[in-house]
Amino acid sequence: MRLARTPRTTYLTALAIAGSAHAVGDRMELPLDPVPWPEWVHHHWVWENEGTRESATALVRDYLDRGVPVGALIIDSPWETGYNSFEFDEELYPNPREMVDEIHGLDVRVLLWITSMINIDSPNYQYAFDQGYFLNEGATVEWWKGEGSFIDYTNPEALDYWHGLMDGVLDLGIDGWKTDGAEFYTILLGVPRGYGGVLRPRQYADLYYRDFFYHTRQKLGRDRVIMSRPVDSVDGVLHWSFSPHDVLMAGWVGDQDPTFKGLRVALGNLFHSAWRNYVNIGSDIGGFRTDNSELGRTKELLIRWAQMGALMPLMENGGGGEHRPWIFDQETLDIYRDYVLLHHSLVPYLMTEGARAWEKGDGVVEPLIGTWDYRLGKDLFVAPIVMKGSQRWIRFPLLGHWIDWWTGERHKGGALIRREVPLEEIPLYQREGSIIPLQAVSRLPGLGTIPAPEGADVFLVARPGESGIARIREFEGPGRIGRYEATEDGWVFRAAPHDQPAVWALRGLKRDALVLRDANAERGPRVAWRWVGETLWIDAPPGRDVRIRGEVKKGQKG
Repeated sequence: MRLARTPRTTYLTALAIAGSAHAVGDRMELPLDPVPWPEWVHHHWVWENEGTRESATALVRDYLDRGVPVGALIIDSPWETGYNSFEFDEELYPNPREMVDEIHGLDVRVLLWITSMINIDSPNYQYAFDQGYFLNEGATVEWWKGEGSFIDYTNPEALDYWHGLMDGVLDLGIDGWKTDGAEFYTILLGVPRGYGGVLRPRQYADLYYRDFFYHTRQKLGRDRVIMSRPVDSVDGVLHWSFSPHDVLMAGWVGDQDPTFKGLRVALGNLFHSAWRNYVNIGSDIGGFRTDNSELGRTKELLIRWAQMGALMPLMENGGGGEHRPWIFDQETLDIYRDYVLLHHSLVPYLMTEGARAWEKGDGVVEPLIGTWDYRLGKDLFVAPIVMKGSQRWIRFPLLGHWIDWWTGERHKGGALIRREVPLEEIPLYQREGSIIPLQAVSRLPGLGTIPAPEGADVFLVARPGESGIARIREFEGPGRIGRYEATEDGWVFRAAPHDQPAVWALRGLKRDALVLRDANAERGPRVAWRWVGETLWIDAPPGRDVRIRGEVKKGQKG
């Protein structure tokens, strides 16, 4: 697909130059190291608190029919004949294999809720008790789903039994588990003991989460994950960690109230998760609990939470009460759809920045101390709306300059501003001179309709400076690199691999200072460009670098 020319192209300049690796330096090596988790982790996940096969599949189809992408469906409890029998209750979910195949046919992944407990009223409890498969000789504890005992992961026979139950579900081809936090209740045992001796609650938690993660991957492949808690708290205080870092590739921060205080509690849990170096984190959009109103939460809260959720590595929506945006009204649906599209467009950025943080042992979310604001990776700054209303004080990160995602306005690092924020926006800023790798979607809030094939890689540059580089790391594949460098009178833009087309989106250039010329059109397909609002879109054919003449801001690097 080529970008159509418009009459405004007479005010631009672009020279396509072939085969000039030296023009952008020599740091374009491929392949890049793979990302440890699959791309679908960063897609939009949905779920309902209690459901049926009919309601679960309808939920996915209703989102898709309204143009809202869905990447994964969580089937939450109850789905089993007992906690935890690993057998589907076929009154609720008849023919589970057919159900999983149906959802996979929509290109949506399936995860199932689970814990490490077996309740005394589960059909498999007595057998496991008689065989000595539980901690503390089968001592029971009360938890939020009833009364039960903990499987003993230190007992080889118990583990074989547990894996046999698990395999019956894995054979359906599910994509992972939502491993809930019941292991915390081992503290009620006093001194947890198993076949291998005394266990600390932390040791038991590590065995629980790692077993579900590694056994599932061993059985079905490395594109499977578990969803687990990173850090949770008691209403925003007494924060503690749940899952070990090595298996948390999709983490949610527990159950919150459907209020702006609940949103702040969730964001506080996310910040504590980031400080403890968890990477792919998110929260239940709108809060898990309900406020006992007709819909369970307000329209304003759902939208503001969805905006924040879209700018976290994990975007997931579900819980008690109403979470479907179209039930509120058309405006809610339209705004919600925009932010799901924004989240999906950021998948290359989230994969790359997440992998970088994972390897360094850092979090990808960087909270700004004393505020509710944070950086997402190194090049995006987010100031979520965490209270009712539309006004917000914003203090920018100290270094560099920041470009408003919506207006293109430039703000100096460390500046303090007061901003009116309409319901359809969240304060979002890109670091000046940086390149954000995007995945083309049908429409992107702040940029409008993207003139590129859906799914294509896009390199978004905010006011190019002396140089910038962005890498796109993939779960499978060599990756891509986009880079620009300043010349005496402008910039050269290049992408690798060089034998693939590249789409560039440049913001902050002055139209009147540019003159259009394609010097090498006779050598092959022409470079195409157009203005969409204040963004210059350039479509470079394979084997073509792009040179743009304009004023370079010295000392500004991406």
